[in-house]
Amino acid sequence: MSLGVLVTNYNTWSLALDCVRAHRRLHGDRLARIVLLDDCSPLPPPEGIADEPGITVIRNERNLGFSANLNKGVRAVGADFVLIFDADAFPLTPYFDEILTAFDADPTLAVLGFRTQDESGRPTACVHPEPDALGLILGPSWIVRWRQIFPDRETRICIPTAAMAVRRAAFDAVGRFDEHLQWLDVDFDFCMKLNRTSPWTLRVDDALLARHDYGGTPVSTRARVLKTHEARWYLLRKHLKIVHPRLVKTAILARLALQWVLAAAFGRWIFPGDPAVRRDKVEGRRELFAYCWRHYR
Repeated sequence: MSLGVLVTNYNTWSLALDCVRAHRRLHGDRLARIVLLDDCSPLPPPEGIADEPGITVIRNERNLGFSANLNKGVRAVGADFVLIFDADAFPLTPYFDEILTAFDADPTLAVLGFRTQDESGRPTACVHPEPDALGLILGPSWIVRWRQIFPDRETRICIPTAAMAVRRAAFDAVGRFDEHLQWLDVDFDFCMKLNRTSPWTLRVDDALLARHDYGGTPVSTRARVLKTHEARWYLLRKHLKIVHPRLVKTAILARLALQWVLAAAFGRWIFPGDPAVRRDKVEGRRELFAYCWRHYR
């Protein structure tokens, strides 16, 4: 059985190099291949990167997008099991024997996730329940409060691509990563397909530890919120988790309209400080409402 590593990069060369070097230090002599795949970053690579021992650097001639880049990278690694890491994550402890032993012991195991922590050693999210329509209706802030009162009964899990080991046979069996999802929810979709395809299973191994600081894809909050609503609606509709789309759309629009009105009327108290920030908040809510009105079907 062979194990290789894929690290994806877009404009985060220093983080990506730290990641691949960490893998090389831990298991450079045992890994089938360590691939650093750059998705046509505008920023040039650091000088001398091509001479890094034990690391294969591949640069796309055009930007493919995150999911297509992952698909290309898994094929480029060419191992039986592929360890996928975001550029802003890196392993903290040896993992080679633990991963191959886990996959060998359970032929149904498709994805094995790492336990992750931040710079201060505090745990970061390494596993999530499958998302549902309620989370999209209430929004990220209120769904957290709701789950504190009414715990989620969903038992099927999703593991982030920040630090996951994937069985190549399972990857091929479910059709790889969905390239319609350009960035967000790519890992959710992949895991949800595995959850619905016999015999594959997923789990996190507490013996595997990685650092993940969530700094690999700089983007404004406004853009992220819009992309989140775009990707999540597609994801839930694809996996038949929105039973009554018109009703769900109406509920989402009602929340967004309320937030828009409150931000416009009471913005100086809700968002004190820079007036430009307040205007951006109001405009962001108007833009999000308009997007959901036009595109949610």
